[in-house]
Amino acid sequence: MGTATNPEPVAERPPPAEAAPPAAEPATDNPEAAPPPLSAGQMATIPAGPLRAGSATASVGRNPAREVDLVEVDLPAFEIDRLPYPNDPAKPAMTGVSREQASSLCGEHGKRLCHELEWERACGGPRGAAFVTGRALDPQRCGADVALCGNAEGVHAMGSAVREWTASDALEGLGNGMRTAVVRGADGEANAHGRRCAARSAVTPDTVSKSLGFRCCRGTSEPPDYPALEADQEVTRASGLDADAQAKVLAAVPELAQHARGFTPFSRSDVDAALRRGRRSRGGISYWAILPSSVLWSPVRGEQLLVLSGAVERGALVAVLHVLADGEYKHAASTVVHEEDTSIALGVSEEHRGQLIWTTCFDCPGEGGAIVWGEDAQVQFGFR
Repeated sequence: MGTATNPEPVAERPPPAEAAPPAAEPATDNPEAAPPPLSAGQMATIPAGPLRAGSATASVGRNPAREVDLVEVDLPAFEIDRLPYPNDPAKPAMTGVSREQASSLCGEHGKRLCHELEWERACGGPRGAAFVTGRALDPQRCGADVALCGNAEGVHAMGSAVREWTASDALEGLGNGMRTAVVRGADGEANAHGRRCAARSAVTPDTVSKSLGFRCCRGTSEPPDYPALEADQEVTRASGLDADAQAKVLAAVPELAQHARGFTPFSRSDVDAALRRGRRSRGGISYWAILPSSVLWSPVRGEQLLVLSGAVERGALVAVLHVLADGEYKHAASTVVHEEDTSIALGVSEEHRGQLIWTTCFDCPGEGGAIVWGEDAQVQFGFR
């Protein structure tokens, strides 16, 4: 088998969430409109307006099973504590209370628990930043001084120190049918992805934890519920794209445009040839279901990828593309086998939804590998 190459991913990855902002001042989206210094009891006023809830397809760290794809919702105006309860920069965040207790403590001050979309809007600001501090968040710096961990609207310490109760419920549960009480933010031990403004998780309403606090909101109108998540889909299904349509898709993706001219999708007999090289046939393979050369793959709920395989000049191509909400495609990962007169078989197992196999010679060492959906919502090719 010839050599395989993996081009650089198309997406420009943002700086790691742990990277400290270069300036000594708070890393806000609009530093010129800096909020007043923190003091006890202050609230930030968030004007009414649209929120693009969730995260964009193909963004690093996105959890499509829990986050919608930038669905626009209209939020009424509200006020939110600048810090977690007791909303005092001289005191640590209160933790170790259930959601009911947190709601009661907010009520004692004429407030209420925030809804999750209010929390997300306050965290991301009017332009929907990835983190409360903008494009990056430094947990160590935030832990040392919460004044350095906020945005231009004056909301601080979201996603840096404690998870926070919200008044919202996830009717289907998030990861577990019993965990219906939505919490936002992250504690000091969380990874970068969990610190994003769009990140969601849930616990049982009676949970009590040293890492779980809350903050309070105030508003006269009820905010909307979180938008409905996409329905679950089959793990794989035929793409329905003919050879010309597949070539047009490749031509529109900069990383793959060079392969569009002359691209020929593998036929059923081409796929069978890859199996025969390993002395196998479709009927003799039980664990893996052999796929067509062009499929739509749903590695997790809410995510859909287009996988194409076919002959190109002096080799064979396997390309994986994000299917965007506007019908366009974005490069996720790809590989070219530089060997003439070869073909590739793709396979899937229902037990391993987040993985496909690809091979030029079924079960032959060094003749294929896996296509893996990673925990960071990125796709990688493995070779074996």
